[in-house]
Amino acid sequence: MFRIGEFARLARVSVRALRRYDALGLLVPAHVDARTGYRAYDAAQLPRLARLRELRALGLALAEVAALLDAQDAPAAERAAFTRHRLALRARLRADRARLIEIEARLAAAAAGSTRSTGGDGAIVLAPLGPCLVATRRAVVPLGTGAVARLFDEVEAFAAHHRARAAEPPLAILHDTAGGAMRLPDGPTDVEVAVPLTGSVTAARDGAADGPAGAVCVRELDAAPLRVSHGASLAATLVYRGAYTQTGPALDALHRWALRHGLAPAGPARERYLRFGVDDWTELSLAARARAAYVADRTEAYVTEVQLPVARAASARMSRALRASPTARLLACFFLAGSGAAFVGTPTAGHAQARAVIRVGDRDGAPCEPPIAGVRTTCTRVLTPAGYSVRVLRTASDTPDRGGERRPAVLFVQWLSCDPVTVPDTGGDGWARMLREVAQRSGMVLARTEKPGLPGSEGPPCARLGYDEELAAHRAALTALRAAPGVDPDSIYLFGGSMGGTMVPLLAADPALPPVRGVLVWGTTALPWAEHLVALDRRVFEGRVSAARPAAPPDSVAVWMPAQLRLHATWLAPGAAPSVVAAVVAGDPRLAAAWRRQLGVDPGFVGLYGRSVAFHQEAARANWEGAWARVVARGVPVVVLRGACDALMSGAEHARIAAVVDAVSPGRARYGTVPGTTHGLQAAGCAEAPAGSAPVGSTVPGPPRRAAPDDGRAVTAIFEALRRLRGGIAAERAP
Repeated sequence: MFRIGEFARLARVSVRALRRYDALGLLVPAHVDARTGYRAYDAAQLPRLARLRELRALGLALAEVAALLDAQDAPAAERAAFTRHRLALRARLRADRARLIEIEARLAAAAAGSTRSTGGDGAIVLAPLGPCLVATRRAVVPLGTGAVARLFDEVEAFAAHHRARAAEPPLAILHDTAGGAMRLPDGPTDVEVAVPLTGSVTAARDGAADGPAGAVCVRELDAAPLRVSHGASLAATLVYRGAYTQTGPALDALHRWALRHGLAPAGPARERYLRFGVDDWTELSLAARARAAYVADRTEAYVTEVQLPVARAASARMSRALRASPTARLLACFFLAGSGAAFVGTPTAGHAQARAVIRVGDRDGAPCEPPIAGVRTTCTRVLTPAGYSVRVLRTASDTPDRGGERRPAVLFVQWLSCDPVTVPDTGGDGWARMLREVAQRSGMVLARTEKPGLPGSEGPPCARLGYDEELAAHRAALTALRAAPGVDPDSIYLFGGSMGGTMVPLLAADPALPPVRGVLVWGTTALPWAEHLVALDRRVFEGRVSAARPAAPPDSVAVWMPAQLRLHATWLAPGAAPSVVAAVVAGDPRLAAAWRRQLGVDPGFVGLYGRSVAFHQEAARANWEGAWARVVARGVPVVVLRGACDALMSGAEHARIAAVVDAVSPGRARYGTVPGTTHGLQAAGCAEAPAGSAPVGSTVPGPPRRAAPDDGRAVTAIFEALRRLRGGIAAERAP
C-alpha cells in the first residue's frame, strides 16, 4: 500500500488530482484510515490511473472518462465517445479558424488604415457554418409578397406535425446568388425557406435541395463543408435591423469585404431571421406558437443576419494583386453568378450575364505541355467557386494574326478518368491525336481545362472530386475563354468527349451564360446515370457470357441483373456517405458480388472508374435530357457522333440525344456513326450494326477483334462536324 503522496510521485500526478478523482469516484483509494482519514492506494490501481490520464490527455471530460472506465462494453463505448469528441473538436477547429481569419483580416485592415469592417449598421464577422438538419420548401416566387411567408407556413406546419421544430431561427437560401451574383432579380426569385429540426424526423428525409414541386424536404444543410484552406465551412455575416430592403446593400458589402480579404463566394447567400413579423402570414397562431421568441411587433424591430458562404482564394498571388492594384480590385467587383471568380475586361451588352474569372499566370512558369509543331500554347488559370485555381490550356496554330483578327474557339470537355488533358508532341492515344490535329489544322483556338487536383491545378485529389466541382471548373474556363485575347466571344463552341459529353449540355443550357454557337459530342449518353450503368452492366455481362460459352450458364445475365439493379439503387442514393455505401455493400454478399462484377471497380467500395462515390451520386442527380432540350431551345445546333465499335456507349444512347433535340426543334441535331472506330477514337474492326438500331441494353460490339491502322476517320468526322457547326448547319452524317 502507498500513502497518497507516495502514490502521486509514483504515478507522476499531483495529490490534488488524486483527491479530485476520489471525490468524483474515478479513482477511490484502496483504503482510508477511519481515524486519520489518510488515503492509501494499491499498485494494482496504477493501470486504471494510466487509462484515466490517457483519456484526459485526449480532451475527454471527466464525466465521459468515468463512463468509459466502468463501461461493460468498453470498445463500443469508446467508439461512441470518440465519435462525439471528434465532432466537437472539428466544430472547435472551425471556430478557431474563423477567429484566426477574422484576426488576420482586421490586422490587414488596420495596416491599410481601417479599424473595422462594417456594412449597414453592423460589423462583418467571419463565422463557422455547422451542419444543421432542416425542413425546406423551394420555389420561384416574387419577393416582398406573401408568397415567401406562405412557404414558411407550409414548412412550419410540417415541423409542427412531426413535433420536431428546433428552437432556432428560420432562414431563407437565396439560390439566385449562387456562385457570387450579389444582386437579386427584380422579378421572381429562386428561394428555399428552411426551419431547423431537432433531428427526430426521419421518414420525410429525401436529401433533395429542390425536391419535387410542392414538396417539403428534409435535408442536412452544410453537410458538405465549403473549403477555406480546404478545411472549415465559413460565412461572412452581417446583421441589420429594420426592413428587408437592406438585404441587397448588405450582400454588396459582404461581397466587397470578402474580395478585400482574399475570399470568394462559395454558395448561395442566406437570410437568417433573428426577429421578424407575422402580420401577413396566413397561419398566425401556428407561427406565433412555433416562433414566439423571434416575432417582432413592428418593422423597425426586425433583426436579420445575412450570410455569404466563402472560401479562401486559392492563389496567394491573386490576393496580393487584389490588395496592390486598384484596377484589379475594380475588376474583382464584377463577381457574377456561378463561377466564383471575377470579370476580366469590360462586358459588352451582349455578354452582360457572363460568369467570368480572374486569370493569373501559371505559378511555376514552366511549359504546361510539350511543344507541338506549328502550335503555340498559352497557360492561364481560373478560379473555381470552391476557391481552387485550375489550369486552362489555350492552343492555336501559330499562323500570324491579321490585324487583330479574332478566331473562333472550342472548349473541349474531357473524359471520366483522371488522366491529364495535356497533349504530347507526337504519338499518344486517339484522343491525343485528335486534339493535336484540332490545334494544328482547325483554325480555331482549342481550350482545355486541367481538372482540379491534377498537375498544374489546385484542389483535392481528382479521385475525390465531385461531378459538380468538375463542372464548375469547366464553367469558369468557358467564361475565361470568352475574354481571352484573340478569341471571338461570339464564336464559342463546346466539344464534349465521353463523360464530358454529359457536361457540355449543362454548360450550353446555363441561362446565366451567353449561348454558344454549337455543341459537338462524341461517345456519350443522356440517359440517367444509374440507367446507363445498368445498361452497361448488361452489355458487359452478355459479352462475358458469349465469350465463355459453353461453360457459362445461359441464364447468367438474368441471374445477375436483379442484384445490379439493387446495387445501383443503393450506392447512387442521394446523400449516402461513402463510408455508409462501403459498409452496406461490403456487408451484403449479393451486393458485394454485384459490385465486383462491374467494370472499373475499386475493391474497397469507394469508387468506380477511378472516381468517388460522391461524383457518381452527383452525376445520377443530373437531368441531361432536360439540359439538351434547353440547349436547342436557345437555338444552338448539335452534332452527335459515335464510333461504331464503341463498347461503352450504345448507339441508342446517342440517337436518344438527337431525338430529344429534334423533338424541340426538328432538324437542329444530326447523329452520325463513324465506321470502324472505338470509343477512344481508335481504328478497329468490329461487327457493326446500323447506328441507333439496337435498343438500349442490347449487345453491342465488345473489344475489337482485330487491330487496324489509324485511318483518321474519327478526326475527319470531327473536323467536318466543326466545319458545319461554324457554318450554322448541323452535319448531315459523319463520313
